[in-house]
This record gives sequence, structure tokens and C-alpha cells, in this order.
Amino acid sequence: MKQKLFKALILPIMMLVLIWPQAMSAQAAGSQNAKVLASSLSVRSKPDAKSPVVGSLSRNTMVTVSQESYGWMKVQSGKTTGWVAGYYLQLLKGAPASQGTAKSQVTIASSKGLKGKLIVIDPGHGGGDHGTTGTKYRSSEKTLNLSTANYLADKLKQAGAQTIMTRTRDGDNPELSERAGLSQSKRADAFISIHYNSSPKPTSGTLTFFYSQSKDMPLARKIEEQLNKQLNLKSNGISFGNYHVLRNNSRPSALVELGFLSNAKDEAVVRTADYQRKAADAIVDGLREYFD
Repeated sequence: MKQKLFKALILPIMMLVLIWPQAMSAQAAGSQNAKVLASSLSVRSKPDAKSPVVGSLSRNTMVTVSQESYGWMKVQSGKTTGWVAGYYLQLLKGAPASQGTAKSQVTIASSKGLKGKLIVIDPGHGGGDHGTTGTKYRSSEKTLNLSTANYLADKLKQAGAQTIMTRTRDGDNPELSERAGLSQSKRADAFISIHYNSSPKPTSGTLTFFYSQSKDMPLARKIEEQLNKQLNLKSNGISFGNYHVLRNNSRPSALVELGFLSNAKDEAVVRTADYQRKAADAIVDGLREYFD
């Protein structure tokens, strides 16, 4: 009798615990157009890799995104509606068709420009973690990240901003939680993570990632626009990125991949001081436009 009573009480509680995070995480994202990046993208009934597949979308299919939940996005394409892994979508330029009801949890000062703004700069990797390595010149990503981040810090200071680096030495490698935590504890106005990319395909150019549509995407878009305008390498736009430093960061955040070290031509360009300075200028201009 006691065992039956225990099951009657505990099972509903366990079900509530299982579904509560998912129910609370789903946010209205406002209608936004996106393009499928995967060759075949499964559409599921719920934001869960174990939920039933209700359809499939081919590469370059245009979809409308309406919600996000822990890295999943609810999309519609024709008669197909369901959830897909957001990593495989590229959100397109242009204002959302509908702003929806979602609001950012972060309030940014209304004053224009960069003066007085606090920017946390995160040079990716470090220490024993080299990140990726160039295929031709064997350039170490961690070293390029730090070099570019230093140029960015100098230019932000010249523009009147305050900066904090998550690491300042080649041998440093803070935990991802420390990097995001620094941004939150200091109540940064923006968090920028600097990286260089790699791919088994002959891919070239920059790519800017965001996690939250409401909190991060406006910042990512402004930075991407300036990278596209000022650099010789092409821009691959902005994309959802389920990265710890973005996902676990309550401040407006973006992660920039400033070129592919797996591409010999990209590597030859990005390892130069001239390119890194131009990339830093573009990020500064993107931040300035974001705050304006």
C-alpha cells in the first residue's frame, strides 16, 4: 500500500521536473527568416533530439523562426512546422517580420557611442589548448586570438570604452564558466569572444555567432555588417551558436570567427598585423553602431 502511494505521489512530481525546464525555456523570438545550412535537417515535434521526426528540410530551404529553446528553434516552411537544431540555421539580414513579445533581460544605457561602456574581450583558448592550427603556416589560433584581442582592447580604449580581458597571457586558459562569469559579475555592456575557424571543406571568410535572438543577435548583426564592409575576406553572415560563453552569459554577447586557418589563403591573410587591426576596427565600429 505504501509503495503504491509513493508511486502515486512521486511520478507526477518527476514528470513536472522533466518538463518544467523545457516549458520555461521556450521564448517567443519574433518572426525571423532563416536559411537551412545542413544537407538534410530533421524537423522534430518538440525541442528534443529524442522527439519524433515530423519532416525534413533540404539545404538552402527558407524557413520562418518563431521561438527558441535551449539551442532549438521552432520553424515553419510550407506545411512543415516543428523544431530544429538552431546550429544548422543561418538567420538572414533584415528586421524581423514581427517583433513578438520577447524582451531582452538586459538594459543597456541609452547614451550614444562607446564612451564609458565596459566591454569584456575573450581571446579564445589559451595555455595547452591551442584551438585550431593553420594548415600551411601552422599558425596557432590561441596566439592569433590574443593578438587580435589586444588590438581590439587598444582601439576600444581610444574610443573611450573600458575593457577587461578574460586572459592576458599566452599561457592562461580560464574555464569557459569563468569567462562568461566575468562578463556577468562586471555587468559588462557587451562580451566579445575572438576566434579563428577551421573546416574540412575549403571554406573561407568570417562568421559571427549569437545565442539569444533578443539579447545577442542585434549585437552580432552590427559587428557582422562592419566585418563585411571593412575586411577583404567575405562574410558568411551571422548564425546561431550554442557555445557556453554565449549560452551561459546574461550580457549581450557575440563570438566572431575571423577567418579559416584550414584555408591557406585565409591563413596567409589573418596572420598579418594589418588584417588583425582592420578586424579590430570593424568590431569597434560594430559596437559603436550597436550602442548608437
